[in-house]
Amino acid sequence: MRKRVFCIICASVALLLACLCLAGCASSDEGNRYLFVFLSVRMKGNGDGTITAYVKNEFDIGPAIQDIELTVYYSEEYSISPSSMEAVATESADVLKAFKEDSVTVDAREGYYCAVVTYPITGLDRTMQSETIHYDSTGTRI
Repeated sequence: MRKRVFCIICASVALLLACLCLAGCASSDEGNRYLFVFLSVRMKGNGDGTITAYVKNEFDIGPAIQDIELTVYYSEEYSISPSSMEAVATESADVLKAFKEDSVTVDAREGYYCAVVTYPITGLDRTMQSETIHYDSTGTRI
């Protein structure tokens, strides 16, 4: 049993070291700027007439993620597609380091909101979207 646990620990450490070594070898010229990035995007009604969208770099291996754009979308009718909603606010961050977050706040009006974060990985723009949430004009979730 002890040998098995020791082998698992050794394999985990070896994998972690390999990831860190590969991250150090990443070349921005080749578009391989990040080995691993874990972002989250969420929304929060503040109850004071505003709604805030957040993007957080939960964890990354490699350099800090760059060129992040956080956009809040609004619609009077329910939709899960931002393309059928109106962009009401955008915030850009040049750099978003691990465990840091960026946010954008909008004035609330009754309707449906979602947040979309756009970020580059290996030369391609990736997007991640929050759920669509119904808020009233005070910024309280309905």
